[in-house]
Parts: sequence; structure tokens; C-alpha cells
Amino acid sequence: MRRMLILAAVIFAMTGCPEESQPPQPNPTEEMLRREREQRMQLEASKEHWQTLATVAVIAALLLLITGVILGSRARSDAERHN
Repeated sequence: MRRMLILAAVIFAMTGCPEESQPPQPNPTEEMLRREREQRMQLEASKEHWQTLATVAVIAALLLLITGVILGSRARSDAERHN
């Protein structure tokens, strides 16, 4: 029995105790991948924002163009009618 305890103590001492005081360190590769993913998501969100603004600007420009054509056409027909 005593030999078994000594043997168990030697085996335990050889393997060592896991240190619970230190949290597991993240893998540097995983950290890099996570950062790249976050940057890609931010870039896509920014790109979508600018695309939306550009679309709104194009629609506004088209509406102004159509309005200008209508007003110009009406003004020309009124001027022809009064002459």
C-alpha cells in the first residue's frame, strides 16, 4: 500500500498540476482572423452606407432633371401661346 502511494505521488509530481490561475491564451492566428473579420465587416458596412447615399443622390438628380424639363417645357409653351 505504501509503495502504491509513493508511486502515485511520483507520477503526480512528474505530470505536474495544471495551473488554473492563468487563463488560456488565445491563439495568435485566431486573434488575427478575428480582427480581419471585424475589419471586413466594418468595411462592408461602410461600403453599403456609401452605396445607399450614392443611390439617393442619383435618384434626387433624376427627379430634379425631370422637374427642370417639365418646367422648361411649360415655360416655352406659355411663351409661345402669349406671342
